[in-house]
Amino acid sequence: MGLFGKEDELVVPWEKIRKIGMDVILVELPPYHQQRDDISKY
Repeated sequence: MGLFGKEDELVVPWEKIRKIGMDVILVELPPYHQQRDDISKY
């Protein structure tokens, strides 16, 4: 089970985190035009 009760989790490598705020974490992701399968390999 995921952090908020969902089954899917996304593990973000520490070097991809750009900024941590009070209620948001900004991360670097691959460009949007790539296929969704590419994001799951992130």
